Formats: sequence, structure tokens, C-alpha cells
Amino acid sequence: NGSNWMSNAQNGNYLIHFTGTEYSIEHVVDGDVWQHTGSSQLSGTVESLPGVIYFGITPIGEVARSSVSASLSNGTCNVESILFLNITNTGNVSSACGATVELPSLFTYLFATSNPQIVGNMYSFDVGVLGVGESAQIQIHLSNPSEQNLGSEYSFVSTPTTTYEGVLANHEMETFNGIVTCAYDPNDKTELSTLFTDNIYTSGQELKYLVRFQNTGNAPATNIHIVDHLSSVLDLSTFQMLGASHDYYYSLSSSGELIVYFDNIMLPDSFNNEPFSHGFFQYSIHPYPTATPQTVLNTAYIYFDENPPVITNTTVNQWGTIAVEETGLPNAFVNVYPNPNRGVFNIQTSSYGDWTVDIFDLQGKRVVQERFDDDFHQIQTTLPQGLYIARISDRNSGQLFSTRIMCEGE
Repeated sequence: NGSNWMSNAQNGNYLIHFTGTEYSIEHVVDGDVWQHTGSSQLSGTVESLPGVIYFGITPIGEVARSSVSASLSNGTCNVESILFLNITNTGNVSSACGATVELPSLFTYLFATSNPQIVGNMYSFDVGVLGVGESAQIQIHLSNPSEQNLGSEYSFVSTPTTTYEGVLANHEMETFNGIVTCAYDPNDKTELSTLFTDNIYTSGQELKYLVRFQNTGNAPATNIHIVDHLSSVLDLSTFQMLGASHDYYYSLSSSGELIVYFDNIMLPDSFNNEPFSHGFFQYSIHPYPTATPQTVLNTAYIYFDENPPVITNTTVNQWGTIAVEETGLPNAFVNVYPNPNRGVFNIQTSSYGDWTVDIFDLQGKRVVQERFDDDFHQIQTTLPQGLYIARISDRNSGQLFSTRIMCEGE
């Protein structure tokens, strides 16, 4: 009835809490791998609900496959970081699993929790045989780029490997994108799918979120939970957890409140063990289809034991009608110059309009907002040195342009 919520426990069972008088449950499986032996739906009154409901499934042939998700603990310059590779058997037979990751040249490999085979900048890892649904994690320790690489883009490209009865399955690559920063908030939230397109994308594209946290106190954190309120323009039925640094379980309410629990995590503090004081989780979700421009603002609240929450930055994503992509207009449709600059730059558009300029830092915080109705406008700021994202939109037409700006300080 819209008021119930569910959580996925670590043992694979689903706990469903009802507040209404009637219920309807549908058990959804991957139709390429599993099929139901009976009905996949059940409905009735809560009064007649049995304490435990079983849905029978059986494999569709023998499907050997796996998935890999990657996350970097810290993208800041001049520090040591850990690249987490979470490998999961997503098939219906036990298989030998692993992953190959291509490390960007900006990073230096130090060591890993499993010895890799190395060919150039390709590192291949085996985690042995994984049962159906079983996961394993590889931690790759890296030396990050120097401050001379501030603003540089990087990509970790990983591919899962699955071998069953001597046959190697084919898989698609998974990419983790980032930008080198030198000012760092250890508790942050990033939308990964559109990082290199200035968070602009077309309707129907998947959003992929990464939430990172670090214990910067002076004692281990016993329990951590993160609250994330998902926007109403996101389709909750498409939500999928992709991986995490530690064991977890989560709840997702029908109102969009996501809570991820890390019970008994015993996360070390950064003073005594900086590399292992970090954690993360990663998930994906699709927005509802739309023909008009939309904006998704998203913030996470991180609770360490009984302390007040640490509030992350707010991610900003926009989609719908995009002038450059959908009308085929060249990039010169909006010209921003000079770039780089010292905080003063010009915006030249191809027409008059009701224009809005928003400038965001790399943490998603809006630092400048101005409006103009001419085809030329000058922005004067006192922004500190760094990389920023500028979005120029026309309220009348819904057209939208986005670009990066490098500010060299005053």
C-alpha cells in the first residue's frame, strides 16, 4: 500500500514490515539466469499473512558470469589510497572468478592483498572459486598523483573474469572515473556515471553513486550507518547495491529513505591507521523517463556510533533537453572565455534569453549564481584556485550548456 519498506539482510533473507491492512509482494529475479518454480507474486490481507514466505527458483541452464565494482578510497594528491575491487558471482553455478584492472598512469602500484599477474599497466587477480551469489574483495594500494596533476581526469577500467569447466566467459568492462583534487573532504558523495560530462546526461541513463566515509576521530568506530534520501524523480524499483568496503545491510523505504548499516565495523581512526580508516558503498538507480529538464540533488548523512551526523556535499545532476547534445549545435553555442582565468571571465551566447549561470566546486557546492538576459555577460569572482563546473541554462527554452573552468586565483 506504499507504506511498507524492506531490507536486504546479510544472510540473503528479506525482512518486510507492514503498516497497512493489505499487501502485495512480487519476487523479481534475473530472467536470464533463474526462473520461478511457482508463482512469483503473492497478495492478501496482513491478518492472513504467514510468518515466512518462500519463493522457489531454479536455474535456467548453467550460466557462469560475475560482476566487478571499483571504488577509490581517496582521490587526493600526494597520499596513499586503496582501490577496492568487489567481485561477485552473478551466475547460477560455482565458478573460478577474478578481475583485471587497468591502472591509469597517474597512479603508482604499491602492493595488493592478492598477488597479481602484471602486463604493462594491466593487473590480473584471481579470487578462487565463488559460490552462487558469493563475493570477494581485492584491495590495491596505490600512490596518488602529485599536486602538479590537479584537475586531471583518470579512469580505472576493470573487467571481471569467470571460468567454468575450462571455458572463460565474456564480460563487459566497468569504469571508475575521477578527478585529482588537492583539497579533500574525507566524507563525500560522488555521482560517477556523468563525471566526465559535467553531470549532464540524457533521460534513461543510469546514475551511479559513491558515498565515502573516514573515521577522523581518535578511537575506532564500532557502528556506522548512512542515511540517504533519494529524490522522488528516481525510480526506486531500479535501485541496486553495487558493493561496499565492509559487510553491510540496508533498508529502502517507499518514500526513498535509504539507510546502509555497517554494524560492528570497528573502523580504525585515521591517526593510528590512515589507509584503513576509510570506507564506502556504491549503488545505481535510474530516473523516471521525462521529456523536460530535471535536476537531482542528493546528500548523505553519515553517523559514527552515537555522534551527530557528518553531512556530505550535495551532488547535482541534470537531464532532459540538452542544447549541445540534442539539437546538434556546436560547442560554440555558448562560449566561456578566457579559460583558465583569474576569477573574471565572459559568457557569450548565440541569442538573447533568460539565462542563469551556476558555478559549482568539485564537492557539488554552488559557489556562484547569476542571471542575465543579454547575449553577453561578464562574471567577476574571488574564487580560490581550483577546478569548477559552470552551467549556463535558458529558462525559456530549457537549453543547457556545461563546461569546466580552471580558476588560477586572483
